Amino acid sequence: GISSIYAKTHVESNERACPLESMKPRVIELSLHPDGSLRNAQHHNLALCNHISALRFDSPLNLATSPYLENKVREKVLNMPDLRTVLVAAHAVNDIDSYGTETLRQLVAWVRASERRIVFSGFNENIMSVLKQTLVFEAIGAENIYPTQLHAIRGIYRESHEGFDELPCPLMEVVPQTKQSPDQEPDGLRESQYAGSDET
Repeated sequence: GISSIYAKTHVESNERACPLESMKPRVIELSLHPDGSLRNAQHHNLALCNHISALRFDSPLNLATSPYLENKVREKVLNMPDLRTVLVAAHAVNDIDSYGTETLRQLVAWVRASERRIVFSGFNENIMSVLKQTLVFEAIGAENIYPTQLHAIRGIYRESHEGFDELPCPLMEVVPQTKQSPDQEPDGLRESQYAGSDET
């Protein structure tokens, strides 16, 4: 589609104000919205967690689009000294090719080599089937794949905050709000109903 063509022709481009810019693959940084879901942090002016980078990829994962995800993950790892875990919300990834699977394999290895963890949420059945056929599922590890964003945050929160006192954490409650213990479960967090829309 147009998004793949845009990605392929613009991945190393410095062109400003391209009229097709809205078609490029989007990597959205997520944080807790007042409605209890994870939403577009920039759009809603939400603070970001220092220890978990939650990213949503709104595109197929292929030769043209994979560099956008890879570059964003690398950017977060290199620029966040207290980062412990990267969460990639893949609910909007509806297709993947061999380049995409290899990108995931290499990205997982690179993040782990930096002594961080990378986890994924929301792979659909077709994507999971491809990951298993190509052995990328084993490279990622079943323990690093969650069905939803909510399960992922609950699964990685304590480990990612161990040794830190980030209060309040923007993934646990809307910032600023009343502080809470890092051991407390994120009861206010619920699954977003808006994944993939332009306003999230």
